[in-house]
Amino acid sequence: MEHNNRRYFKSLEELNSPASIQPKEFESGTPGKNVVEEGDFDLKSSRRDFLKYMGFGISAATLAACTKTPVKKAIPYVEKPHEVDPGVPNYYASYYQDGGYGVLVKTREGRPIKIEGNDLDPLSLGATTAAGQASVLSLYDEGRLHGPMKDGVETTWEDLDKDVYSGLRNITRAGGGVAILSGSIDSPSTQRAIAKFKETHPGTRHVQYDAVSYSGIRDAYRDSMGKGIIPSHDFSKAETIVSFNADFLGTWLSPVIFTKQYSQVRDVTMSDDMAYHVQFESHLSLSGSKADLRIPTKPSEQGAAMVAIYNELASKAGQATYGNPGSFNSYCSPEKIKHVADELWNSRNGKAIVVCGSNDSKQQAICIEINKLLGSYGSTVDIKKTVNMFQGNERDTANLIKDMKSGSIKALIIYGANPSYNYPDAAAFNEALGKVELTVSLSDRLDETAMNVRYVAPDHHWLESWNDHNPVTGQYNLSQPTISNIYNTRQAQESILSWGKSTSSYYDFIRETWMMYGGHGSGAGFEKFWKESLHDGLSVEGGNPLKKHVDSHHDHGADTHAAHEGANNGHGIDQDTITHVESDTTVQRVGILAAAGNTLRGDRSIRESVRDVVHGQENVNTTVTETPVSSASEASTEVPMDAVTEGEASSAQINGGSVDLTALSSALISAKNNAKGQVEITLYQKTGIMDGKFSNNPWLLELPDSVSKISWDNYACVSPVWASENGYEDGDLITVSANGKSIAEIPVLLMPGQLSGTISIALGYGRAMDDTAGRVANGIGKNVYPLILTGDNNIYQSVSGSFEKTGSGYPLAKTQTHHHIQIPAGLQKQDRPSTVQRKGDIVKEATLGALVTHRHDNHHDTDDHGHGHGEHVNKVYAGEGDQPNKFKHLNIYPDWRETNNFYKAIHWGMSVNLNTCTGCNACVIACQSENNIPVVGKDEVMRRRELHWIRIDRYFQTVEGTEEDRPLLYDDNPKVMFQPLMCQHCDNAPCENVCPVNAINHSSEGINQQIYNRCMGTRYCANNCPYKVRRFNWFAYYDNEEFNYNFTMNSGLGRMVLNPDVTVRARGVMEKCNFCTQRIQAAKLRAKTENRGLRDGDVVTACQQACPANAIQFGNTNDPEAVVSKVKQGDLSYRIVELLNTDNSVYYTTQVRNYKLESEIPVIMREQETEEAHS
Repeated sequence: MEHNNRRYFKSLEELNSPASIQPKEFESGTPGKNVVEEGDFDLKSSRRDFLKYMGFGISAATLAACTKTPVKKAIPYVEKPHEVDPGVPNYYASYYQDGGYGVLVKTREGRPIKIEGNDLDPLSLGATTAAGQASVLSLYDEGRLHGPMKDGVETTWEDLDKDVYSGLRNITRAGGGVAILSGSIDSPSTQRAIAKFKETHPGTRHVQYDAVSYSGIRDAYRDSMGKGIIPSHDFSKAETIVSFNADFLGTWLSPVIFTKQYSQVRDVTMSDDMAYHVQFESHLSLSGSKADLRIPTKPSEQGAAMVAIYNELASKAGQATYGNPGSFNSYCSPEKIKHVADELWNSRNGKAIVVCGSNDSKQQAICIEINKLLGSYGSTVDIKKTVNMFQGNERDTANLIKDMKSGSIKALIIYGANPSYNYPDAAAFNEALGKVELTVSLSDRLDETAMNVRYVAPDHHWLESWNDHNPVTGQYNLSQPTISNIYNTRQAQESILSWGKSTSSYYDFIRETWMMYGGHGSGAGFEKFWKESLHDGLSVEGGNPLKKHVDSHHDHGADTHAAHEGANNGHGIDQDTITHVESDTTVQRVGILAAAGNTLRGDRSIRESVRDVVHGQENVNTTVTETPVSSASEASTEVPMDAVTEGEASSAQINGGSVDLTALSSALISAKNNAKGQVEITLYQKTGIMDGKFSNNPWLLELPDSVSKISWDNYACVSPVWASENGYEDGDLITVSANGKSIAEIPVLLMPGQLSGTISIALGYGRAMDDTAGRVANGIGKNVYPLILTGDNNIYQSVSGSFEKTGSGYPLAKTQTHHHIQIPAGLQKQDRPSTVQRKGDIVKEATLGALVTHRHDNHHDTDDHGHGHGEHVNKVYAGEGDQPNKFKHLNIYPDWRETNNFYKAIHWGMSVNLNTCTGCNACVIACQSENNIPVVGKDEVMRRRELHWIRIDRYFQTVEGTEEDRPLLYDDNPKVMFQPLMCQHCDNAPCENVCPVNAINHSSEGINQQIYNRCMGTRYCANNCPYKVRRFNWFAYYDNEEFNYNFTMNSGLGRMVLNPDVTVRARGVMEKCNFCTQRIQAAKLRAKTENRGLRDGDVVTACQQACPANAIQFGNTNDPEAVVSKVKQGDLSYRIVELLNTDNSVYYTTQVRNYKLESEIPVIMREQETEEAHS
């Protein structure tokens, strides 16, 4: 039957029984006893309270003041240094290695408190990730080791160095083997330090290991092109994107870079062009959620599906075909295979890209051959610009473990790796480790591997460290310390240099590396190059093309130049600014301030703050003790800066290689046929926890997963269709078996989009209960690394296995069943049933075909693509029910524009582009970091008490029908939409007129303001808010042992991350998004000191600044040239539930689907395309 309406649902509970979840806005119950203590009823909140909670007198400033390090010293603020201006933030350019992008670190009075993107980074263009935003919190993690350890007890660095060096010397003299097992290293100076270590200890073996491996890509390129490389990918040049299980928007390779590229070809706000995206996968990923055509396939089918597409393309190119892949599941029909091949062929010659997420080198090899047929190399795939991250090699790791077990390896140093936790056969590794005579870990905490070694030399946090990085060919980034080391730790490279008997500090060692290979000599030319590189955070061969572009967005060019010069002075280079601290031979050096801000997105706030440096207001929060440059013999260790990989592949190698396509195709087809009837398990990473390295970060643990919307756990995702047929429910406990191993008591989650016959489980959980990961991560979830299959010298995250039910009733913290937007049923009935974009809708959709037709037909009424004609511009699918609200004049609210001249100059507004938003959650963590939002814990989340000011609602789309259509409602392949939702700052705000104490008021600039010290916690406002974006503090989350996992407010060290510009809210207080008022005020003060008005881009909210897709814009809607105004006036903009007449200040863009396959277009949208064409 045809369905004339669509239905969006946030969860299966809402789909099946909407009434059961609507009333529970305020869940009753408490997390446990002793939560409400005497004094908790004091609801007053003040700046004095904030300073008290910060606890700087003892726990922070004195802690930093007392630490010592041979590299640098923190300055205690008993007497304020003249270089520091209290209340003024400073920004330091650095590099976030785990994300692979440049950052700016915001510091206040010597404390790093916020991570921002660096727009001068040509790769990320100022983008960040949720994990990168949260990494500042891990700096203050009390779970980090406080000093070196020997045999499980504390020791001194002198004793540890003596024991380790003598042990290494004796072993090498006796002919024993020495090995360094590390994570991937893209640092030229670190590679050179290891080379120096090898000179002192000949025969040392260096093996790199990644918990989530990409060696299959390198092996495939080695076989196909002669070089074991990972090429660069550029989605911004693609017209057709096809992904086989590569979640390139979530976790695959460089998602922050790919998201930036992807958003450029998916934004139709001012363009009619939109790339076509096809995703093959079994588990619903971020990338699959955004795809125009998602084809559910089992992991075993994906290689054969690539063979089928290769054969279709080869036929078109007149080349040989290989094998007969046969049939697939019902979603992957021959018609769809042919359709995908046709679309790729139509986009050949540099406008198509095919990527594969499997670590099976055979699948990667056929992917390479497809891209060759399409002519992708040199455009969307660049083998000359290689990726230097993820250099782990399973073959080398397996051989190392074998040699450890045999006794030939006598000494092992482990750096940046935790194989006792995340190696698939951790038991075998631990057994081999026990046979090694000298074992040393450089871990920053007593993790699973550090627990099994004799010596632990704890590493610095990255925000305490100097380092350099070569993420891709031709680009070199620098990391610099933004605070003195908090604990008695030492940078890992310093330890390696020390045990290699080098007398150089690592800072000087980096300078030597750059002096040797930077091409600027060793004199004044190098000093200028070094200062500029530190200032910008990176150096790009041939010059950075963004520097001129960024400067062009700043109309105070002279001031910017002065800022650069001022920032570079005072860093140990200008002798007039050097301060002697110990003796005539030691000088202080401070980190280089960044002047780059997010000007590519119109932001001047960060960049212009550096102008204060010219006036001597630089933040000297760290100093560096300069040591003499090392001897020439030390500098002679030859490790070229671009030698961190096997080198480049020339364009001539594209047609080279010796891949046997007959054998390759046969193996992939056989894998599909051999897996028939088996349950297939996919092990994936979440965008927050990733591989488990960040499992002790409470911000990331409480962050709801982008797709499942579950926090605080991992779980086994199963198909709702399969679960219904086999009697499984949410929370049922199962035992999963694969690869000869079993993991018990994993909870089940019914997940739309999960293909029947498959399950998926997230990696990175299940840390031990003995504080190895930290008090937050202990015992959360299950460790499923043992299920990973090792074979053919590769590690596979997809395996065949089985599972059985063992129990039930495990509670999962589902956030998607919370905070439902209230839409009166009568409003829905006012619309024509066939109207796709209805007033009263929360999310709106259109097809690209209908959008193009609409713009063509209405072009005479609008400027470019519908911009500039105010609220009367024709909207996409405008119909009878979508005309301006005829009841708008019937209003109980005042006309603010006529009352006290409100909005005379400024009316703040925000826009959210649903076409580019990927649901990555970077904005959620950025908001939490900026606004001191507490972590409440799993129990409180289950009571609907999470406090995030911005949430990302995930909607599934299906069609409405009767009971006989029930299978359609449980489709394994629903359409997905993400919608960030924050306070809508309504001009007609229902919350304002119900507060009995006037704790909520309306500003003259359109901001819905919350007065914390007036709020008495009636919660009337939250009850009256139709969008459910207000959050209530049920308890005092600071100084409360019941919430000890919230160490940002329950430990003296953790409070160092708090933003002093934002009040810490007390118990009984309501809170919500305030459009980052503190940033608005700071921008106004800057403009005032410069004797000018505010300009578009002066104010950038935390969520806007973090977004890698540029989906969020903020500005003055009274300014017709502001970006947010242009979006507001566009033909895609709408406000949610508009007939409520709340007059929101947040605008959304209609989700546009680029359907190419007629059968994929929902009936109602097909009807609307026809209506639009004939209107």
